[in-house]
Amino acid sequence: MISRLRPFVLLLLAFALLGAACSKAPGRNDSASTSLSPSGARPTIVFMTDFGTANDAVAICKAVMVGIAPAARIMDITHQVTPFSIEEAARFLEAVSPYYPAGTVFVAVVDPGVGTSRKAIIVKSKKAQFFVLPDNGLITPVMDRDGLDSAREITNPNWMIQSAISSTFHGRDIFSPAAAHLAAGWDYNLVGPEVPQLVRLTRRQTPGRDQQKIGDPPLHEDFHGCPRRRFASVHRFSRPHQHCRQPGQLLKEVQRRASRHYLHSAQRRSSQGKANRSSSLGEPA
Repeated sequence: MISRLRPFVLLLLAFALLGAACSKAPGRNDSASTSLSPSGARPTIVFMTDFGTANDAVAICKAVMVGIAPAARIMDITHQVTPFSIEEAARFLEAVSPYYPAGTVFVAVVDPGVGTSRKAIIVKSKKAQFFVLPDNGLITPVMDRDGLDSAREITNPNWMIQSAISSTFHGRDIFSPAAAHLAAGWDYNLVGPEVPQLVRLTRRQTPGRDQQKIGDPPLHEDFHGCPRRRFASVHRFSRPHQHCRQPGQLLKEVQRRASRHYLHSAQRRSSQGKANRSSSLGEPA
C-alpha cells in the first residue's frame, strides 16, 4: 500500500516545491524597482559650473557621472556663470531648485578657492534635495529659503575619482563622483564628517552698475582687473592685457564707452545733416 502511494506523494511534493519557488521569484516590476527611486523616476543630477562651453571640462565631468551612475539623468542649469562669481551662481541655484523634486542631486562648481583649505561638501535641505558644492557660501540663499537638514564634508576616498586627485579640477575628481554616488543610492551619511557650520555668502555691489546701458549684459572685473561681459567664455580670461592689470578699471571703462557712444552719435548726426543739405541743393553728398 505504501509503495503504491509513494509516487503520488512525490508528485505532490514536487508541485509544492515548484509553487514555493514561483512565489519567491521576482516579477518584472520588482526587478525594475531596484534600479529606480521609490517614486519610479530615474535619479536626476542638475549641473552648473563657470567652466564655459568652449572646452572639454563639462563633458569630462558628465562622463565621470555617467560612468558611476549610468541610469542618472543629467540636466544643466548653465555653464556660463561669470567665472568665480559665487553670488551669481547662488542666485541661479536659488531660482532653479524649487522646480525639482525631493531626491534631486545638484552639482554646482563655482570654486575660486579650489586647491585651498576650503571644504568640499554635500548639503541636504529640509526639502530632501542634495547639493554637492564647495563650502564658499554658494548654498546660502537656498538654505535661507528651504532650511538646512545637515551637511557633510566629502572626505571618504571611495566617493572620489579612483585616481590621483588634481589640485585644480575638483569638479571632475570630487564633486562629479560624489554626486553620481548619491544618484546611485549610496548612503549620504558615509561621505564624511558632519559640518557644524557653513560659510555664508556676503553680497557685494558692482561699481558702475547704474551707469551701464540698459539691455547690455552687466560688466564685471575679472581677476586681471579687465572689464568683461557676463557671458564671456572662460578662455577669454586666460591672457592678461597690459592696460588691465590694475584693478578698478570698470568705472573708467563704462565712462569711456559712454563717451565714445555719444561722440559717434554726434558724428553720425553731423554727417546725416550734411548729406541732407547736399541733396536739397542738388549736389553730390
